[in-house]
Amino acid sequence: MTASQGLTESRASRRTRWQEAVWLIASLAVVAALLLLAYAFQITICPLKRFTGVPCPTCGSTRAVLRALRGDFAGAWVMQPLVMALVCAAGPLALAAWLSPRVKRLLAAAWRHPLTWLLAALAVAGNWAYVIFHGN
Repeated sequence: MTASQGLTESRASRRTRWQEAVWLIASLAVVAALLLLAYAFQITICPLKRFTGVPCPTCGSTRAVLRALRGDFAGAWVMQPLVMALVCAAGPLALAAWLSPRVKRLLAAAWRHPLTWLLAALAVAGNWAYVIFHGN
């Protein structure tokens, strides 16, 4: 490999990283806009709750995030603890993975481990029980 090939690959890698960031931000903006519209018009977007009356494991997530954005972190946590924990962890982890290939590899290895999936399933089940009994 020549020096110019290495430089070209480096530029391509940087360009790809920025393209990923732009797509991520644009996707999050679209999802946020749709959720805000549903919230503004009081539309229940959860099909499980709409048809059965039983909330899904993530019911109340939009309202919890909106509460957190208004500064009511305690209310947001009470409404939807799992989603708020994920929101608090996802941002720093995504940024660290984007900035550091080592962190990205560690997170990828963690997601391949069966214990991670077992703990995630237990967290979702526990959160679902909480949401049902809390009445969100």
